[in-house]
Amino acid sequence: MEKKIMHDQNMLDIKNIYKNFGSLKVLKGVSTKVDKGEVISVIGASGSGKTTVVNAITSKLKEKVVVIPQDSYYKDSSPLPIEERHKINFDHPDAIDWDLLCGQLKELKEGKTIEQPVYSYISCSRSKTETVTVAPAEVIIVEGILIFTCKELVDQMNIKIFVDADD
Repeated sequence: MEKKIMHDQNMLDIKNIYKNFGSLKVLKGVSTKVDKGEVISVIGASGSGKTTVVNAITSKLKEKVVVIPQDSYYKDSSPLPIEERHKINFDHPDAIDWDLLCGQLKELKEGKTIEQPVYSYISCSRSKTETVTVAPAEVIIVEGILIFTCKELVDQMNIKIFVDADD
Protein backbone atom coordinates (compact mmCIF):
# COMPACT_ATOMS: atom_id res chain seq x y z
CA MET A 1 0.00 0.00 0.00
CA GLU A 2 0.97 3.59 -0.54
CA LYS A 3 2.39 5.58 2.37
CA LYS A 4 1.69 9.25 1.95
CA ILE A 5 2.31 12.03 4.47
CA MET A 6 1.79 15.64 3.44
CA HIS A 7 1.81 18.78 5.53
CA ASP A 8 1.42 22.50 5.12
CA GLN A 9 1.28 25.32 7.65
CA ASN A 10 -1.95 24.12 9.23
CA MET A 11 -2.33 20.41 8.75
CA LEU A 12 -0.72 16.99 8.59
CA ASP A 13 -2.49 14.46 6.38
CA ILE A 14 -1.49 10.88 7.16
CA LYS A 15 -2.70 8.20 4.77
CA ASN A 16 -2.23 4.43 4.75
CA ILE A 17 0.63 4.00 7.20
CA TYR A 18 1.82 0.42 7.61
CA LYS A 19 4.60 -0.68 9.95
CA ASN A 20 6.00 -4.10 10.80
CA PHE A 21 8.43 -5.28 13.47
CA GLY A 22 9.78 -8.35 11.74
CA SER A 23 6.70 -10.42 10.92
CA LEU A 24 4.59 -8.51 13.46
CA LYS A 25 2.20 -5.97 11.87
CA VAL A 26 1.76 -3.04 14.26
CA LEU A 27 0.21 -0.43 11.97
CA LYS A 28 -2.29 -1.36 9.27
CA GLY A 29 -3.50 1.40 6.95
CA VAL A 30 -3.62 4.20 9.52
CA SER A 31 -5.05 7.46 8.11
CA THR A 32 -5.92 10.76 9.82
CA LYS A 33 -5.68 14.53 9.49
CA VAL A 34 -4.12 16.69 12.17
CA ASP A 35 -4.96 20.38 12.33
CA LYS A 36 -2.93 23.10 14.02
CA GLY A 37 -3.72 23.32 17.73
CA GLU A 38 -4.80 19.71 18.13
CA VAL A 39 -3.74 17.25 20.81
CA ILE A 40 -2.98 13.71 19.68
CA SER A 41 -3.01 10.92 22.23
CA VAL A 42 -1.13 7.69 21.62
CA ILE A 43 -1.86 4.80 23.96
CA GLY A 44 -1.03 1.10 23.95
CA ALA A 45 0.68 -1.55 25.99
CA SER A 46 4.46 -1.71 26.35
CA GLY A 47 5.95 -2.84 23.05
CA SER A 48 2.75 -2.11 21.11
CA GLY A 49 4.27 0.39 18.69
CA LYS A 50 3.42 3.69 20.44
CA THR A 51 6.94 4.99 19.88
CA THR A 52 6.75 4.07 16.19
CA VAL A 53 3.55 6.09 15.77
CA VAL A 54 4.95 9.05 17.72
CA ASN A 55 8.21 8.97 15.75
CA ALA A 56 6.34 8.85 12.41
CA ILE A 57 4.41 12.00 13.32
CA THR A 58 7.33 13.89 14.87
CA SER A 59 9.62 13.10 11.93
CA LYS A 60 7.22 14.91 9.61
CA LEU A 61 6.24 17.83 11.82
CA LYS A 62 9.71 18.44 13.30
CA GLU A 63 9.63 21.66 15.41
CA LYS A 64 5.85 21.98 14.98
CA VAL A 65 5.19 19.18 17.49
CA VAL A 66 5.97 18.51 21.13
CA VAL A 67 5.67 15.15 22.91
CA ILE A 68 4.47 14.86 26.50
CA PRO A 69 5.25 11.40 27.91
CA GLN A 70 3.03 10.12 30.72
CA ASP A 71 6.13 8.58 32.30
CA SER A 72 7.37 12.05 33.26
CA TYR A 73 4.36 12.51 35.52
CA TYR A 74 4.67 9.72 38.07
CA LYS A 75 3.93 11.05 41.54
CA ASP A 76 6.98 11.96 43.59
CA SER A 77 7.42 9.20 46.15
CA SER A 78 10.67 10.53 47.64
CA PRO A 79 9.08 11.01 51.10
CA LEU A 80 8.55 7.23 51.30
CA PRO A 81 11.25 4.79 52.41
CA ILE A 82 12.95 3.13 49.44
CA GLU A 83 11.39 -0.24 50.33
CA GLU A 84 7.90 1.32 50.04
CA ARG A 85 8.78 3.02 46.76
CA HIS A 86 9.66 -0.32 45.19
CA LYS A 87 6.20 -1.64 46.07
CA ILE A 88 4.40 1.03 44.02
CA ASN A 89 2.40 -0.31 41.08
CA PHE A 90 3.48 2.03 38.27
CA ASP A 91 0.94 0.39 35.94
CA HIS A 92 -1.96 1.78 38.01
CA PRO A 93 -3.55 5.20 37.37
CA ASP A 94 -2.98 6.18 41.03
CA ALA A 95 0.76 6.35 40.30
CA ILE A 96 0.31 9.35 37.96
CA ASP A 97 0.10 13.01 38.97
CA TRP A 98 -2.92 13.73 36.77
CA ASP A 99 -3.43 17.24 38.13
CA LEU A 100 0.05 18.27 37.02
CA LEU A 101 -0.18 16.52 33.65
CA CYS A 102 -3.61 18.00 32.86
CA GLY A 103 -2.56 21.44 34.06
CA GLN A 104 0.62 21.48 32.01
CA LEU A 105 -1.19 20.25 28.90
CA LYS A 106 -3.69 23.08 29.32
CA GLU A 107 -0.82 25.57 29.66
CA LEU A 108 0.81 24.29 26.46
CA LYS A 109 -2.51 24.63 24.65
CA GLU A 110 -2.68 28.24 25.90
CA GLY A 111 0.75 28.91 24.36
CA LYS A 112 2.68 28.85 27.63
CA THR A 113 6.05 27.17 28.23
CA ILE A 114 6.11 24.48 30.93
CA GLU A 115 8.74 22.87 33.14
CA GLN A 116 8.11 19.15 32.69
CA PRO A 117 9.17 16.99 35.64
CA VAL A 118 12.03 14.52 35.37
CA TYR A 119 11.32 11.15 36.97
CA SER A 120 13.97 8.63 38.02
CA TYR A 121 13.02 4.95 37.88
CA ILE A 122 16.14 4.16 39.91
CA SER A 123 15.17 6.25 42.93
CA CYS A 124 11.39 6.14 42.22
CA SER A 125 11.27 9.88 42.73
CA ARG A 126 10.96 13.14 40.86
CA SER A 127 14.05 15.29 40.51
CA LYS A 128 14.08 18.29 42.84
CA THR A 129 16.69 20.14 40.77
CA GLU A 130 16.02 19.20 37.14
CA THR A 131 13.11 19.77 34.76
CA VAL A 132 12.72 19.80 30.98
CA THR A 133 11.64 23.10 29.49
CA VAL A 134 8.91 22.41 26.93
CA ALA A 135 7.81 25.22 24.63
CA PRO A 136 4.35 25.21 23.08
CA ALA A 137 3.98 23.84 19.56
CA GLU A 138 1.33 23.68 16.86
CA VAL A 139 0.59 20.03 17.67
CA ILE A 140 0.92 18.28 21.03
CA ILE A 141 1.28 14.51 21.44
CA VAL A 142 0.52 12.89 24.80
CA GLU A 143 1.88 9.35 25.00
CA GLY A 144 1.47 6.63 27.63
CA ILE A 145 -0.21 3.42 28.74
CA LEU A 146 -2.69 5.01 31.17
CA ILE A 147 -3.66 8.29 29.50
CA PHE A 148 -7.25 7.22 28.74
CA THR A 149 -7.96 6.59 32.45
CA CYS A 150 -8.18 10.32 33.29
CA LYS A 151 -11.36 11.97 31.99
CA GLU A 152 -9.96 15.49 32.37
CA LEU A 153 -7.00 14.53 30.18
CA VAL A 154 -9.13 12.66 27.62
CA ASP A 155 -11.40 15.70 27.33
CA GLN A 156 -8.39 17.75 26.14
CA MET A 157 -7.54 15.28 23.35
CA ASN A 158 -8.66 15.75 19.75
CA ILE A 159 -7.27 12.59 18.16
CA LYS A 160 -7.06 9.33 20.10
CA ILE A 161 -4.84 6.56 18.76
CA PHE A 162 -4.78 3.14 20.40
CA VAL A 163 -1.87 1.03 19.18
CA ASP A 164 -2.24 -2.74 19.48
CA ALA A 165 0.35 -5.16 18.10
CA ASP A 166 -0.74 -8.61 16.93
CA ASP A 167 0.64 -11.58 18.85
